[in-house]
Amino acid sequence: MNSETSTEMMRAPHTAIQCRTGYVQANGQSLYYEDWGRESDPAIVMVMGLAAQLIVWPTELVRSLAAQGYRVIRFDNRDIGWSSETVDCEPRHLARNWLKYRLGRPVEAPYTLYDMVEDSIGLMDVLGIQKAHWVGASMGGMIAQLAASLHPHRALSLTTIMSSTNERYLQWPALSVLRGLLRGRGPIHSAEQAGEALLAFWQHIKSPALPADPQSVYRRAMAAYQRSFRPKAPLRHTLAVMATGGFAHLLNRVRVPALVIHGSVDPLIRLDGGQDSARHLPNARLKVVDGMGHELPEALIDDFAAWIGDHVSATTAPNKEAPWPQGRAA
Repeated sequence: MNSETSTEMMRAPHTAIQCRTGYVQANGQSLYYEDWGRESDPAIVMVMGLAAQLIVWPTELVRSLAAQGYRVIRFDNRDIGWSSETVDCEPRHLARNWLKYRLGRPVEAPYTLYDMVEDSIGLMDVLGIQKAHWVGASMGGMIAQLAASLHPHRALSLTTIMSSTNERYLQWPALSVLRGLLRGRGPIHSAEQAGEALLAFWQHIKSPALPADPQSVYRRAMAAYQRSFRPKAPLRHTLAVMATGGFAHLLNRVRVPALVIHGSVDPLIRLDGGQDSARHLPNARLKVVDGMGHELPEALIDDFAAWIGDHVSATTAPNKEAPWPQGRAA
């Protein structure tokens, strides 16, 4: 494993918080990352969800956590954003594999969430991070839970947002959401079409009790398209989730405090998903956010910064261990 970190330094507007950017070679993948804050501060590794680029983590949230005294890493998972793309792999039929998954039959996939865990661990190795506070959203929350389970010595705390244990006994997504997922969408050839497609899907997963600007959602979708467009990512990531299967039985290995944040009206990963994680994690606190759907609402960015910041600050003192040398493999 090695790093291809750029020497460029970006300064967040109106702050002195630095953001280092670059690529690492980890677990056979080239992963693009942003590294915010001081390298000497305790690290927070933020893992994003299915087919979502690192920019889906609100920059205001990342900046706020860095300002609280943390080194914050956000990165593009494999097959999305500026990270490497799986080659010679055509995604299988989603509806058929969804049925196999629900029936408990094996699902063929080019990789699973276990592989994506090792991507994250490899990223930490190259950046010289021995332990981190894991924060994951949706599929990223599953990856974070598995990382804290399989590599407990690499975790300082765990925060999951709108995630689950991926068990088959959990409630299905709402019919409108499931229909949209399985039906897919037509070809997208422009930022405007990307904005329209996401806006249409967002109508099914949004937070009904929280104020939101549809035009902001539209603009973010166009920005994501202009940054990178990987039309096969949703299928590949969905297959990875289904091929992984349930992992509630692994969560008793987690040795750090966990904060489980979930929306009360999440129509994609239902509330019982977060409740199941909280039930199986040995030291977990469940925070149900009234009126939140399957998103990170702009209206709650300050709240997320406070919830996560309070949790990580309460779970450990600043990491005084000598940092691992950059480039060290696990």
